Amino acid sequence: GCEDSGICRIDPDTEEITRWIYPDTTFDALVYLPLSHQLLVSEVRKGEKAIRFTFVNSDTGAIVADTPTIEDGGSVASWVTDGGDLVYGMHPYRATLFAYSLAERRIVKRLHEMGLGDNCNQCLVFGPDGRIWGLTVRCVFAAERDLSRFEVVADYEDHAGLNANRFGMCADPEGRVYFPNGLHLMRIQSSGTIYKKN
Repeated sequence: GCEDSGICRIDPDTEEITRWIYPDTTFDALVYLPLSHQLLVSEVRKGEKAIRFTFVNSDTGAIVADTPTIEDGGSVASWVTDGGDLVYGMHPYRATLFAYSLAERRIVKRLHEMGLGDNCNQCLVFGPDGRIWGLTVRCVFAAERDLSRFEVVADYEDHAGLNANRFGMCADPEGRVYFPNGLHLMRIQSSGTIYKKN
């Protein structure tokens, strides 16, 4: 029901909160870009259909640049970056994983219509094998960084009513990947073995 989006920044030393409001916008996933010290945000503006890739100064909240990039419905539900030129994103409306070049300011590769079930929010991480791992309501998948191919790492039993609005997937230094599944916390090893904590 909100007509305006916002970004909040919390100072870890003082816990002071800074808020920036962006009228007539719907912000979705965002990612910090260490080379430019900016945030990359998926944005749709009121009255528009295109998904904008919006760059925000992480110190001031000012919009540095914004470009209509995906002329289609939906949003970008997740980003992942290794700090280099390419940022990977998931466009769940088309079940498409894409690579966006920061230098060229355009999408340079896509894996179209992956067909693995609805993609979850904040669902991308670099897995223990260096590939891009993602989460759908049915499985964990892995894609090569050049987006030449993908495969299912593991299927799992859904405990969240097939709801894609689950947030967060993360990896630890030992090569385990964690994700929420209803009331369960799931852990998957690089071997594809899944463990469930009730």
